[in-house]
Amino acid sequence: HSLVGSEMCIRDSRYTVSDESIAGAHRLADSARPGRPLLAGSSAQSLTSRYQFKAGPGGLELIGPASYESQPSLASARRGRFFGRNDELRQLRGMLDESVRTATPACIGIVGDAGVGKTRLAAEFAARAPSGVRVIKVAATPEGKAAPFSLLGGVLQAVLNLPQEHGESSRSQLARRLRHGLERYSLTSTEVAEVIDVIDKALAMRDGARLFSVSTPAHLLERVNAAIRRLRDLIADMSPRILILEDLQNADPASVATLGAVLEPPHQPSASLVLLSARRETDLPRRVDSLIRLDELEDPIAESLVRDRLGGHTSDASISVVLDRAGGNPLFIEELSHSLPSDASDPGSVRDVILSRVGRLPAVAKAVLEHAAVLGRTFRLRIVEELCEGDAAAAVVELLDARLLDSAEHLASSTAPGEYQFRHGLIRDVVYESLSTEERQLAHSKVGQLLAARY
Repeated sequence: HSLVGSEMCIRDSRYTVSDESIAGAHRLADSARPGRPLLAGSSAQSLTSRYQFKAGPGGLELIGPASYESQPSLASARRGRFFGRNDELRQLRGMLDESVRTATPACIGIVGDAGVGKTRLAAEFAARAPSGVRVIKVAATPEGKAAPFSLLGGVLQAVLNLPQEHGESSRSQLARRLRHGLERYSLTSTEVAEVIDVIDKALAMRDGARLFSVSTPAHLLERVNAAIRRLRDLIADMSPRILILEDLQNADPASVATLGAVLEPPHQPSASLVLLSARRETDLPRRVDSLIRLDELEDPIAESLVRDRLGGHTSDASISVVLDRAGGNPLFIEELSHSLPSDASDPGSVRDVILSRVGRLPAVAKAVLEHAAVLGRTFRLRIVEELCEGDAAAAVVELLDARLLDSAEHLASSTAPGEYQFRHGLIRDVVYESLSTEERQLAHSKVGQLLAARY
């Protein structure tokens, strides 16, 4: 029998699994058929957009990988009811209608914090696209940031209806598709060969293949941009379309340098809308016709989302728990709502998002955040200044800009000047739990000594 386990958490660099999860794993193992893994819980939920399942005894039985063509529909079926963002959806639809009406391409940026709903907004807009409008979606990934032309390769493969794969075989397939498409345009055989050659070299660099020494990276980048400009009419001929490029904060620098060429209008009229999403406006290319800034959901909408996701587990107490820890961040709400009925720990995906943001902070800002977590949800700056080395006040400003903290003065009239609060209780919990036992004891000791001396 085979199975995939479910809930796991990390504490002090060690993996721990609850007794309930172990018992559940045994049940899955007893029920699974040979060669047919059974999945349950968050493991199953996280894989339903890429693999095919059928209902099995006590879980979902893994059938095999989903086809490339079926993945979007599987992902769509997995999404729950959508809440809020009506104004943003109307703005996007208006820009698409105008692009189709005038046969003029348009580009719009969507920026906001991690988990605020950029990906979901783009998905909902794409799902509401008129019949006949083709949707192409490619996301930059952290692991692809170190691979030159990673995002560009994904865009070319998606535009040409090819799976997102690496290696010599996938590059050969792309070259054949490019050659077939370019034959319809007024390019010489030499120009076609140059486009295919330079794209192959760029993607060979992405795949880690060894390049000939005839081209320097700078020269190769110039050739890639020239090739993309020759491909513009081929790409535009597949209109009208929506091109969604997500998580540009993770885009590799080589692909970023080609985005200008990718976004240039083609020679012929073209109806297309390009959506670019990133955490910060500075991660977007210069050519953006309009910008949507996403903030957290307003309280009534956030509460409606919690009620919907909790389903039969809804109670005033459970709603309060989720909203207190997640605020109006849709990702936090989704994950906490799914985990609340059976497990009070933080789901891995949310915890990973928070720890990733904290891990990128400068040393002083990170130390301030960790000492603040020991003090509680709300803390005073002057106490943290005595606990931390360095400019704690400047670090707090960084943490406010990073939207990890809020000024408590704006949240409750009874707070004193100089008080700050974690933006979400969940952020404080995750930061505190990320400290080792020794680090917690040391921090509590320092806080205790300071407060004893003061009071």
